[in-house]
Amino acid sequence: MLHSDLNNNASSDVSITDALNYLDAIKIEFHDQPAMYRHFADILKGFKDELIDTLGVIGRVAYLFSDHPALIHGFNTFLPVGYRIYCSADARDFGIITITTPTRTTTLHSTSPGRGPLSWSPKIDNDMELAVQYVKKIKQRCDPYTYRQFLDVISRHHHQPELVNGVS
Repeated sequence: MLHSDLNNNASSDVSITDALNYLDAIKIEFHDQPAMYRHFADILKGFKDELIDTLGVIGRVAYLFSDHPALIHGFNTFLPVGYRIYCSADARDFGIITITTPTRTTTLHSTSPGRGPLSWSPKIDNDMELAVQYVKKIKQRCDPYTYRQFLDVISRHHHQPELVNGVS
């Protein structure tokens, strides 16, 4: 489930039971905030629908669970090799989240340690929501072949912007 969704995690130790246990932990942690669980499910759906990439999922999960280090650490189980999220449970370091990818390490700071969103997330989240809405409109208005071509162009541009020319 989560394992296959996040770009083929090389570890074959992850099971459906692990994914279900993680989802249960989210439900328990946010039993009085069902919107948090739905938001997490929306993040995974966005990934499955190819609207966000692995790094986008990681950033959103870090933002969503910034006050819950155990959930952030638990999410590492489902990440591809080379990707990691670290969030200290130490009160002195609370609100500092480190995201490691195969190519870089980024440290994010909560605007209000333990109680607030990560400082970079609101703008990125808003921009991403606008992008997601746009892509959804394209999907609704195009036939499947044209939509797939659109996604291919976007993907090529994302990974190698110098190769996509003449798109206006």
